[in-house]
Amino acid sequence: MNLVQVYNDVSHWDTFANRAALGTKADLREVGDGWLIKSDKQGEVGVAWEYRVYEHMIGLDLPIVPDCDLGEGVFGYPDSILLRKIDNGATLRDYFAAFLDGLMPLELLVDLAKATSDILCEFWEAGYTHRDLHGRNIVVGLNSLGIGWQPYLIDFSTTTHGSQLEEYCYAYGLILAEMHDQANDWNFLSEDLWAMVEGIEPPDGFHLVMGALNSRLPF
Repeated sequence: MNLVQVYNDVSHWDTFANRAALGTKADLREVGDGWLIKSDKQGEVGVAWEYRVYEHMIGLDLPIVPDCDLGEGVFGYPDSILLRKIDNGATLRDYFAAFLDGLMPLELLVDLAKATSDILCEFWEAGYTHRDLHGRNIVVGLNSLGIGWQPYLIDFSTTTHGSQLEEYCYAYGLILAEMHDQANDWNFLSEDLWAMVEGIEPPDGFHLVMGALNSRLPF
């Protein structure tokens, strides 16, 4: 079983609509030609901040997040964001589940873990902290050649660059000294993935995968 076969199988396990419905704070609507509109659910305010984070990221040209269009033509601007859809929305957690079900070879998950480690390192070294980093906030696509993994980080409603942290705390009434840092990002992601084998004996290779995932930690 090769990478493209696994990618096609896992990405079509479920519909994009069902995967998008797992989000608790924002709505995602497909608008054609591979684009989505992300808007806050009633009573939530995260997308307005996420808009600010995307503005900042565009200036750094980070290729580890989905393409976005921040133009004023988007309905609800600036409380809605137009994002490029990543295939069918399959996440890192979906691929871990495929491995645990015996539907994905160990070496392909190790490769995906290494690719994910690379983008996390790039994200953190650029000065960002995610603060909601779990397996469903890493969406998996193929690289530009269609022969390798290309993970993307999503959902930046609690994310800050170091230069934005004080502004974020002031805007949302948070205490600067209590804000999670990049090490907490990793701990949260690691705990989320280890929870998938809670109560069972981790299959051969699981420790190897987790080692590959943190192979480039900058802290």
